[in-house]
Amino acid sequence: MEKHWAIDYIGLPWVAGGLGPDEFDCWGLVINVYSKFKGIDLPRMPGVDPRNPVEVYKEIAIRKKIDACKNMGVYQVEDPQEFDIALLGRSNRYHHVGVFTEESGTGIVHCSESSGVVFESRSQLKIQRYNKILYFRHGKSNPHN
Repeated sequence: MEKHWAIDYIGLPWVAGGLGPDEFDCWGLVINVYSKFKGIDLPRMPGVDPRNPVEVYKEIAIRKKIDACKNMGVYQVEDPQEFDIALLGRSNRYHHVGVFTEESGTGIVHCSESSGVVFESRSQLKIQRYNKILYFRHGKSNPHN
């Protein structure tokens, strides 16, 4: 049985601006996973110092990462699949990202300041008040346009 891609990430610590391989911030984890497993180089957020978490979270909250995703060749989907980007939010604010996985009944692998890299099901995320989740898939174009 082949081990799941997320196993080597689980338990690694959160560090502002972390791109891996041994420490990550939430977007750094997504960048690393996409580079390693999909061969896709996603950019850091332009104009934002990745070592300053206040700037990073402000940028994500303001732009909701949606416009940035569109500029990277990523489009929103309703039916998430393995490796789709998950944009997580509380109330009306999106401020966190992770990677969707179909493993263990589906969930999201993400890196938080309090827990480092973890896998959490949708029900576990709701307990943490992540009540808004948008999914994005990387591709040349949205087949629904």
